Amino acid sequence: MIVPSEEPHGHPDTESHETVGPSYWFRGYGLLFRSSFPVPEMTAVDPALLAPSCLPDVTISAGPVPEHLDAPTTVGALHEATPEEFLLRVRDVGRFLVSHGRAVMVEPLPSATDHDVRVFLLGSCLGGLLHQRGFLVLHASGIGTDHGAVLFAGESGAGKSTLLAELLRRGMRMMVDDVAGITVDAAGRPIVVPSYPRTRLWSDTARRLSIDTEGLRRTRDNMDKYERQLPDQFWDREAPLIRVYHLAGSNGEELSLTPLGPFEAFETLLSNTYRQVLLDSLSRRHLHFELASLTARFATVIRVIRPAEPFLLTELADLIMQDLRDD
Repeated sequence: MIVPSEEPHGHPDTESHETVGPSYWFRGYGLLFRSSFPVPEMTAVDPALLAPSCLPDVTISAGPVPEHLDAPTTVGALHEATPEEFLLRVRDVGRFLVSHGRAVMVEPLPSATDHDVRVFLLGSCLGGLLHQRGFLVLHASGIGTDHGAVLFAGESGAGKSTLLAELLRRGMRMMVDDVAGITVDAAGRPIVVPSYPRTRLWSDTARRLSIDTEGLRRTRDNMDKYERQLPDQFWDREAPLIRVYHLAGSNGEELSLTPLGPFEAFETLLSNTYRQVLLDSLSRRHLHFELASLTARFATVIRVIRPAEPFLLTELADLIMQDLRDD
């Protein structure tokens, strides 16, 4: 059970490595996290291997979270936000406060399971935190290759995780699933940072790919979606972004891949931004536009059109693999 933290709640830059309560360290999105409770989906770091003066980039704690923010810039049914804070309220789970791109405070409801809390911590909260830190955050899954990172973008239900599962079956290695973080390297190129080695798949996809869901945890009790930890198939280092396949629609007569020009590519990246409602409250639209424009110049953005029925998964994966080989 997640219990209130006994750690000091000061700014991460002023905290020591030593803490009063239990401490769990892990990596994700190129960041070092310290949490007052376990987050087993992420890549654990042995604190004994860290220098005594090492400080986390992000702290995660359990404790009181306000019901509302002071003077929020944006207000939605489930969230409020200011330029430096993001408050998320989830029915039957609890409240989450993401602050300054450096801290996440969680106040779970007594009835919430630890897993329920982590579903929203690892999704909306980390997405909000990456926005606060100035990442370009896309609603995308992706793989790492020897040539660079490849992302599959699209709205919920477009088939991102299904396509990822098929490519993993073929021996590819995942970088992200659902929330992709893009930043810029020293040479000014967009790079994708690996998230953590967990992927999700619907039960019908599992059946199609002969994946046994026995023993796998459901994402939520009321969802027919399962979670898999795949540390042996995880691409754990950053890579330049070379491709974005946009799973745009299922109204074509046949499968097709269409490379987009710079302006269409830019618009596609904007439309597939994760939780982009947060950008207005963060006053980071200008930075967001710059990162999307840079990404559209360096990476090839491709529109994927397919028939509505059937979902030609094998054929789509074949087409994408061939396209990558031809690059």
